[in-house]
Amino acid sequence: MQNFKDLNLLFQHLWQELSTACQTKGHPWQYPTIANPVFWGDRVRAEQRMVVLRRCDDSFFRLFFHTDSRSAKYKQLQANPELSWLFWNPETGVQMRIQSEVTLHHQNELSEKEWENTPVGSLKVYTQVLPSGSPLCYPEPPHVLEPDKHYTREEVSSGKPFFVLVEAQISSIDWLCLHSTPQQRAVFKRNLHQQEHHPLSWEQNWVHP
Repeated sequence: MQNFKDLNLLFQHLWQELSTACQTKGHPWQYPTIANPVFWGDRVRAEQRMVVLRRCDDSFFRLFFHTDSRSAKYKQLQANPELSWLFWNPETGVQMRIQSEVTLHHQNELSEKEWENTPVGSLKVYTQVLPSGSPLCYPEPPHVLEPDKHYTREEVSSGKPFFVLVEAQISSIDWLCLHSTPQQRAVFKRNLHQQEHHPLSWEQNWVHP
């Protein structure tokens, strides 16, 4: 694993890796784990899930994934938009933790555009009759998608009202490389007190692993 000496180069590198993960099937960072706080009375617990990283934006430092408006995840993010990400690459020994704040795009211009630009094979799940988490009397759901069928955009159109684009604005990144010698760790925190219309800037620091 490459040892980094320059924080700016490292920052550019991790965004290149995120961009590659969005476009490369099987990349370890294509399926990150997300965690969000859920309130149960006076207690808070973390809900964890894996999602598909659909896009990343290294100009405004955002990550994107899709979800269903009928899902518990959607309702939880409506109640609390704080979201944490975990990326792990076993080949390079790199762990990356990201903190972000979410904006949900549902039945608006951005979600409409995302729906049209998303491959049909990724949209067929939104045609399911029952929302995720619905109780069943039998192991098989009442409406089963055909895994080998090539659906048309018209055939999946019934799922469009449930399609949500989740936009996550990153506030901090904690990068740790366990395979480097010595191990390396860096933290990047977005400057929240900069002037309007100025490019986003980051506080960058090496920290002890």
